[in-house]
Amino acid sequence: MSNIFDHEHMRKELLDWIDNYGEGVKKMFDQQKVAQEVFNLTKNYWTTTMDMMSTFQEQNEKVWNTLLDQGLVAQNEGKKMLQDWLNRSKQAQEQFTKTMEDNWKKAETAFGSTKTTK
Repeated sequence: MSNIFDHEHMRKELLDWIDNYGEGVKKMFDQQKVAQEVFNLTKNYWTTTMDMMSTFQEQNEKVWNTLLDQGLVAQNEGKKMLQDWLNRSKQAQEQFTKTMEDNWKKAETAFGSTKTTK
């Protein structure tokens, strides 16, 4: 007669629980899914940061153009120098953004995902 306090019974119940728990953990923490979620989170963070920096760049450019147009900051050569600086800053930002977007696409391919979030 088997008793619930019998060692064999307890051993079997414990092993069954571990097997069932292990399957749940495997499903919950599938490494590929976790890596994909971390990747998506990182990409979303990067996209948000770049959008914010782009907005900041545009606002900064507007302020400088207003100051240059009103002649409050510089005259002739100074205006040319500051305008050149603004143009180079914008080009550098666009180039960096394009390079990073290309790298994100490569990483998405490596993860087997074509999902893009913004």
